[in-house]
Amino acid sequence: MHAHMSRGASQTRIGPVRNAGSPWGKIAQKIEAAVANPAKNVQPALKEVVIQPSSIDDDCGTCSACLSSQTPSCLGITIKSEGLIWWTDGFDTPPLATTSGNGATDPNSAGVLGQPDTGILFGDSEINNNMRAGGRYTISKPLGSCLAVEASYLHLGRKKDYFSAGGSDGDIVARPFLNVELEEEGSGLTSFPDISSGTLEIKATSAFNLLDLSLRRTVCQGCGFRVNMLAGYRYGELDENLTFRDFNEPLTELAAGTTFTIHDAFDTNNKFHGGQLGLLAEVQQNCWTFEFLMKIALGNSHSTVNINGATLITSPDSTSESFAGGFLALPSNIGQVSQDELAFIPEFGLTVSRPLGCRWQMSLGYSFLYWSRVVRPGNQIDRNVDPRQFPPATTPNEPLPASRFQLTDFWAQGLRLGLQRTW
Repeated sequence: MHAHMSRGASQTRIGPVRNAGSPWGKIAQKIEAAVANPAKNVQPALKEVVIQPSSIDDDCGTCSACLSSQTPSCLGITIKSEGLIWWTDGFDTPPLATTSGNGATDPNSAGVLGQPDTGILFGDSEINNNMRAGGRYTISKPLGSCLAVEASYLHLGRKKDYFSAGGSDGDIVARPFLNVELEEEGSGLTSFPDISSGTLEIKATSAFNLLDLSLRRTVCQGCGFRVNMLAGYRYGELDENLTFRDFNEPLTELAAGTTFTIHDAFDTNNKFHGGQLGLLAEVQQNCWTFEFLMKIALGNSHSTVNINGATLITSPDSTSESFAGGFLALPSNIGQVSQDELAFIPEFGLTVSRPLGCRWQMSLGYSFLYWSRVVRPGNQIDRNVDPRQFPPATTPNEPLPASRFQLTDFWAQGLRLGLQRTW
């Protein structure tokens, strides 16, 4: 715009305005009209000139034309609920239940690893690695034009793997171990025709939770994009267990009528507390918004391993006697051990969203996260067993199985389907 005024002339004149359709061109036209009648129009025109620039750039430097879809209702509290379909890293175990071919006649070799007719019924693979459902819930509140506070809670439903074998069908069911007394593979029989009738039940469970509290600050934005920095606190918990119930009744004349109920439990719990930093980038194309999230938390991972075992022996006259120790959980490894480790939890996410009117928005996304230092139940099992520890124990015996505290890692990934409401 070029404007000039000639002094001494009878009429004040403003020169031609380039691009009269632009915001500055419209303002210049109003000033030109105002000068013709100063007493009536100059003050309102100048007031508009002072007010209008704030619509071009806000505190974060955003072009207002790119925010035309926002309304006052989009500046309040936002609640987002997401359904999760995720997969998690299962935990490894040694062989936990074995069998032999139906033609097996020697109970001393039944279910023993390394024998040609031995098959693995359960274990020697990952457990709890299938799909699981959950939810993530987020609430955010702006504290200014560029600052917001956000809280998020994620949970994955308790996943269960269950195994049961034996009963009255005459199948061969055994529990394999490495016999340190004889220095060879061995097995404990749960079910074998004419020797023992019993049932072995194994249950594995896993639950995972995350809690985030963050401040979100817009550090860069322009037409169609925005970059936010995140800083805050993260809490994580991974709780898992592996339990055994072995009920068997010997069928030989010597012990007929006596029952053995054997329990083993390997419980692990991990709790993370740490600070986190992150980056959230948003790109808007027409009605679609694409988000990329990257966060990393660094802090303390407190891990606990708790091993318990017990045996209940009930005689034919219904009298019972209880002993400490089961089959893989014996006096040498029973107990609780805790340890603190420096760990990190990174998370990556991609999300695409679209508004459903002003107050509602739907989204679809993918997330991946990793936990560097955790304990898991399968890694705490020691197959090296001295059978002289089996209740009622005899002496002398080797202190095996040993108490183990083996660390590994954990990951989770999957899809998120969300619905968001703004007030």
